[in-house]
Amino acid sequence: RYVDNPQVKLAGLGQRNNYAQVIVEADVSGDLRYYKNVLGGEEFGGSLEFQVDDGTDVMKIRCYDEATSELIRERKLPAQGDRITVRGTFQSRGKTRSIILGSAYGISISRSRPGQIMTWNEISGLTQNAGVLTEGRVLSAKYNRYRMEFIIDDGAGNTAIAYIPGSILDALGIPEENRIWEGMPQAGDLVRVSGIAVIERGRDPGFSIALALPEDIRKVQ
Repeated sequence: RYVDNPQVKLAGLGQRNNYAQVIVEADVSGDLRYYKNVLGGEEFGGSLEFQVDDGTDVMKIRCYDEATSELIRERKLPAQGDRITVRGTFQSRGKTRSIILGSAYGISISRSRPGQIMTWNEISGLTQNAGVLTEGRVLSAKYNRYRMEFIIDDGAGNTAIAYIPGSILDALGIPEENRIWEGMPQAGDLVRVSGIAVIERGRDPGFSIALALPEDIRKVQ
């Protein structure tokens, strides 16, 4: 008889469940972190991790070596705001609890985005992690220590930051010393931006747009 892995809530996982194969459905609640393997080579894919929240608790999902390489090759990289289903191995070590993802086949990603272009007034009324699809003109593109930022103007004098976490660019092999990729928008380009709203207090407007992949900001005619 075949018995599938149980779907569980994060709050219910503890020492008694150590090394159990489980299924978890949750929201990605932070940026992905990628750590390159210093040995190099595709077979040493390094590791990545990201935090999820299922409404009962938060936990890290971790991935190593060949499984990391699989996710990168398939551009199957979870981003903040995604809804995911993970099949993996629960591990409890002291106070540290995590789920180990063993293969790209063990994760499915739902990335909800609007079907129509949104105005900036509409975006400013969104809640945290709500999907965004908009257009604007790039005023500048620059990389700081943590992320690639595009300053976008909506044509009416309003600006916002659209950004890609540096860890995503690291995972995709875009080197820190030259954060440029094919088709990357430059100052003056009209672009379409697909991401999520990140509400930031004290900014005018009070939101940034987090992008999951470089292709989520692309030039339009």
